[in-house]
Amino acid sequence: MQDKPTSIDLLEAIQDFLMKEIMPTVKEKDLLSFKTLISWNMLGVIIREIKQEEPLLEKEFSSLLSLLGEKADKLIPKLKQESEILPSEDKSKPNKKSNNTNFSELNLNEKKEIVSQANEILANQIRDQKILPSNQQVLNHVMETLKDKLAISNPRYSI
Repeated sequence: MQDKPTSIDLLEAIQDFLMKEIMPTVKEKDLLSFKTLISWNMLGVIIREIKQEEPLLEKEFSSLLSLLGEKADKLIPKLKQESEILPSEDKSKPNKKSNNTNFSELNLNEKKEIVSQANEILANQIRDQKILPSNQQVLNHVMETLKDKLAISNPRYSI
């Protein structure tokens, strides 16, 4: 992890530069003005994604877990060493780590992969008609996930 300035600080500084320094000099040039606004907007999307990606992945996985149950839970990888000993207050009674790790303890790439796999399982179950797409819980999951993804690309958009 880097100290200040953070990635978000740097991206916001670039956004500020585009609007305060570049935009006034290119506002008479339609194409450059348009490209500057698009660049400013893309930086905003990146900032929102960095800020919200992990919490939204955890929310989506929680929803998928309620839909898929054990099938989604099994996607969480086993700890590298199931019998790894943890330090305990009483040295004569070592503690063992649990077999599964918690979703929130995984790194961002692991979370993305697990959510992707869980979505694939859900899609297959819908395709195979094991879960009906008219199921209210499935509809709620899809709508909430869609709202969250759209909020990243355009926070003013609402369903």
